[in-house]
Amino acid sequence: MLHGRKIRWGAYGDPALISPTLFATINEHAAGHTGYTHQWRQPWAQWCKGIFQASCYSFADYLDASAHGWKTFAVVPKGSPAYSGKLCPATVNDSKAQCATCSLCDGAKLDIFVEAHGTGAKYVTAN
Repeated sequence: MLHGRKIRWGAYGDPALISPTLFATINEHAAGHTGYTHQWRQPWAQWCKGIFQASCYSFADYLDASAHGWKTFAVVPKGSPAYSGKLCPATVNDSKAQCATCSLCDGAKLDIFVEAHGTGAKYVTAN
């Protein structure tokens, strides 16, 4: 059923909560995956390093995650400079990219960022 398909881990819930064995078994037949975890600081989630992006909501988060070897997925305030990495292709105007067609957030390639958007954007500040 998963052969040739990409998996978006964490679309519902945090993928760090699943068993590493289950992840490997499911991903074994997939064409690739994307995902991020909010649990990257937890000792029990370290198996996710190199597999999922560390979800970061501040420059301090980004620095901490990077210092510990994580690739990051950061939310930056609208109009602010990025901490590092590449703007999520799915958020670029007129882009056809989607998580299902992109594999940059595989935990191993690049740091990715998005500008804060939607109703929660007002809570993302430069501090």
